[in-house]
Amino acid sequence: MRTSTPLFFRQSTSQLNLLQRQLTDTQLQISTGRRILNPADDPVASAQIGSIVAALEENEQFNRNAVLAEGRLSVQETTLTDVQNALFRLRDLALQANNDTQTNESRRFIAVEAEEILQQLVELGNRRDGQGNYVFAGYRARTEPFARSNDQVTYNGDNGVRQIQIGPSRFIRDGDSGQDVFMSIPNGNGEFQTNAGAANMGTGVIGAGSLVGLSRWNGESYDVRFTATDTFEVVDGSGTIVSTGTFEPGDTIDLPNATVRIDGQPEAGDVFSLTPATSQDLFATAQGLIDAVRNETPGAEGGAQLNNALNNVLTDLDQGIGRVLDVRASVGSRLQVIDTQRETNADFELTLQTTRSELQDVDFAEAVSNLNQQLTSLQAAQQSFARIQGLSLFNVI
Repeated sequence: MRTSTPLFFRQSTSQLNLLQRQLTDTQLQISTGRRILNPADDPVASAQIGSIVAALEENEQFNRNAVLAEGRLSVQETTLTDVQNALFRLRDLALQANNDTQTNESRRFIAVEAEEILQQLVELGNRRDGQGNYVFAGYRARTEPFARSNDQVTYNGDNGVRQIQIGPSRFIRDGDSGQDVFMSIPNGNGEFQTNAGAANMGTGVIGAGSLVGLSRWNGESYDVRFTATDTFEVVDGSGTIVSTGTFEPGDTIDLPNATVRIDGQPEAGDVFSLTPATSQDLFATAQGLIDAVRNETPGAEGGAQLNNALNNVLTDLDQGIGRVLDVRASVGSRLQVIDTQRETNADFELTLQTTRSELQDVDFAEAVSNLNQQLTSLQAAQQSFARIQGLSLFNVI
């Protein structure tokens, strides 16, 4: 087979270009640290790397979500601590006001401080997070949740709670609605509420009462009616007399699956009621303390009315404090979950980075060896081409 000069030049040029391209690719691998410069270099590995990059981006988004949720929950936890402290102070004030040694003037001072604490509770309920969103507004994060008017506080948020994804299968609530934290608090002892009749003339003071054993309140309403100073009857909601008994101050009265204590001396005709617990907001409880100490009635019966009102306030405050403690515990658990999930995300990210490095990163020792070998081959090819292309029969004539 005869090899023409043009064919020789084309083959030599093609071979030199191939060697030069291989050398350039190796130099790029060394300079970038990557073995795969384009998908054609290793299609299978390139596809795997693409999946890994997508997983890394998703994991990074989970971490950003975790930071966002942690920030909101931290603000809420701090706010709940302030709310709890405010409720503890209200409880101290209620105990002070419930002391018979207090005067009308000292109780007015208590009312003034309680008024300031009530306003503080409203401000705490309207606290914002670092992004300017209201913490306790639910989904209506840009709407101020609590508004006070005429000694009443209304809730303008909703019951929505955002679920933020912080892991492939892990979602976390980034807050609690103001309805759950401030508004829907069971009154009384959580099962039923006790009250003294507004027309009572004696000095009887009823306690919060308690259930017997592990039973639940049956949902009925009962009245304890005093037929004389030392006798009473228990009447259910239909007017049926359930039981009767004799009474001495400090006695415990038995009702269906519950007991209640009455101190002081009721008069004939005095009535004490037990009704199923309903919901009451923290603001109304604080306002109840203010109203009780401001509207004190003179005399022994007025003192009993004050004691009964303050006993209800104390019981309701205990329910509110319990709710805040429960929510704080829930927030703490969620913050712990976020910390744990972030550690899991970090471990997963390290695994992905390691796998991507194994697929993508260049082996520098091997690359440098290939570079030297390719450089030598290119130089040899160039020298051979220079010598061969200069050969001619005219040189030997």
